[in-house]
Amino acid sequence: MTYNSYATTGSLAISPSSVNAYSGKRYVTTYTPTLSAKVTDADGSTVKAQFEITNDPSYTGETSYTYTGTSSSVASGSTATLAIPSASQLAASHLRMRVRGYDGTDYGSWSSYIYFVPNVAKPAAPTISCDPYAGQTWTAKADSGAICTLDTSSSDGMGYYWGLDDSSVPGRVYDTTDGNGGDPLTITIKPGEDWHKLYAKTVDSGGNVSSTATEYDFGV
Repeated sequence: MTYNSYATTGSLAISPSSVNAYSGKRYVTTYTPTLSAKVTDADGSTVKAQFEITNDPSYTGETSYTYTGTSSSVASGSTATLAIPSASQLAASHLRMRVRGYDGTDYGSWSSYIYFVPNVAKPAAPTISCDPYAGQTWTAKADSGAICTLDTSSSDGMGYYWGLDDSSVPGRVYDTTDGNGGDPLTITIKPGEDWHKLYAKTVDSGGNVSSTATEYDFGV
């Protein structure tokens, strides 16, 4: 009679990914993410992790997607990883993944699901308008400063990075309503008397940043 323990799993993760602080959704920013999980076998043998990705059943009418893959063997208590091949792109919009351990004899129980959304494309750079400081002209100084509106044509914009006379755009303003609406947002600036440049980039729901910055020039 031979006894065998079922392998167990924990710390399931997918990388690179981040959770949107406002919508609560996890976004994956590549079609070839790496899956990982800690796998343990009470018998102390080497163990593998089998990963499964399927459609999130809460969303209907999306492209059907199924992927199952098994990692290489690792020592019990170690983290097993598996990179999704480039030929297996995550075509659907809303997906879920789970994992189970395999010790070469038996498969353990499936873990609970992690839900995620692929978000790979970079958003469009924003438009900028400032009141009362119009672009490409001089305007008398306003003691209260100016209100500038940042907007984007991307439907999933989460917010904007911006900088006044600073192209590294250190400022941040986010859509705190739902974090994925692509809505126009406003900032207040109080520049001194001079010719200025306001820079801005769009950041989308998955954390992708527009490839270029928009530059808004004006004089006070």
